[in-house]
Amino acid sequence: YGATCISADTGISLLAGKIVCSSSGTAGKGVSSDGTITIGNQGANDTLLNLSVTTSGNRFLVSGSGQNADYANPKAIKADGNLTVNSGIINANCTQSTEGGEGLESKDSLFVKGGQITATTYDDCINAATHIEVSGGTHSLTARGNDGLDCNGTLVVSGGLTISKGAGGPEE
Repeated sequence: YGATCISADTGISLLAGKIVCSSSGTAGKGVSSDGTITIGNQGANDTLLNLSVTTSGNRFLVSGSGQNADYANPKAIKADGNLTVNSGIINANCTQSTEGGEGLESKDSLFVKGGQITATTYDDCINAATHIEVSGGTHSLTARGNDGLDCNGTLVVSGGLTISKGAGGPEE
């Protein structure tokens, strides 16, 4: 339904270098995997990976309406499996002004073990379906219309520095 800058059916590992992705199409994604995504190497210097992802297209109605509507949403970084951030300087900027434009999303579990994440979104900056664990790094999350950090299951913070700014509504 939408264009993706970097896409894979099984897994993506972004370990070093400078990577700049920009997707302006409807429901566009910067980095998307039907499997897992690994960003950076554990214990590596953050400056070895600079990942900048921007999306500006709005969501797309796939089918249905009202409560039964199914949308394809723009995402900066999205994994259907686990998403792990070990290190790196990660900038996720979603300029949409409607629901769906999320920074980092896992349809399973999301692990933030290090790195420097700066996410500015309308919808959730960091979102996971089952589990989020933050154990290191320095992160600044700003959501204009929803949550800075949102897990639909368990959330564990055991280290690092996370500054999360959510909107005054609709959720937390």
